[in-house]
Amino acid sequence: MRQWRIWSLALDANQAKVSGEPQRLTQDVAADIRPSLSADGAKLVFHSNRSGNWDVWLKDLSTGRETALTSTPIHEENPRITPDGTKVAYRVREGNATTAYVMPLPGGVPQKVTECGGVFPWAADGLALADAATGERKPIVTLGTRSAPRLSWDDRWVTFYRADGGRGRIHVVPVREDRPTGEKDLIAVTDGSSRDALPEFSPTAR
Repeated sequence: MRQWRIWSLALDANQAKVSGEPQRLTQDVAADIRPSLSADGAKLVFHSNRSGNWDVWLKDLSTGRETALTSTPIHEENPRITPDGTKVAYRVREGNATTAYVMPLPGGVPQKVTECGGVFPWAADGLALADAATGERKPIVTLGTRSAPRLSWDDRWVTFYRADGGRGRIHVVPVREDRPTGEKDLIAVTDGSSRDALPEFSPTAR
C-alpha cells in the first residue's frame, strides 16, 4: 500500500511566506490525501484508503481525534469542507458513475446534490455551482480537459490544471453571471514547463 501523509506548514497564505516548521498531521500507514481545511483552521477533512478503499475522514486539529465520516465498500473521495466547518461535500464513485453528496459535520445523513464529474470547491464541481439545499445546478464552466478545479473564496474565479505527459499547466477562468465560461476566457497562470498541479486560491484572492 502506498503511504502518503498530510502535513501542515505555517505561512502567510496571501504572501506565500513560510513562518514555521512543517508539522505532520496524519500518522497511519495508509494514503491520506486531498486535505480541505475549515476557515478557522480547526477542522480538516481528507480521503484515505486506510480501510481498504477510499473513505472521507474528519480530523479535529484541536484534539487530534480522527473520525471516519464514510465507511462503505464504494469509493468516497475529494472532500471539501465549508469555510464555517459545518458541512462537507464529497463525491462517490461507482464504476463510471459519479455522484456528489453533502454531509453535516461532525457526521450525519448525506444528501445527494448532483450527478456529475465530482465535487471540488464547496458545493461546486468545476462545471456548475450546486445549491446544497435544493440540488439546483447553475453551469459556470464549459471546458475540455481539466483537473482539480477549485473555486475562489469569493465565488468569482475557478482555477484548475491540465496535464500533458509529465508536465502540467495551471489556468484560471472567471465566473460570469450571463453565461458559462469557456476556452476563450482561459487565463494561463503558469507556462507548463514543469509539473504544475493542484492549485488553490489564497483566502483574499480577488
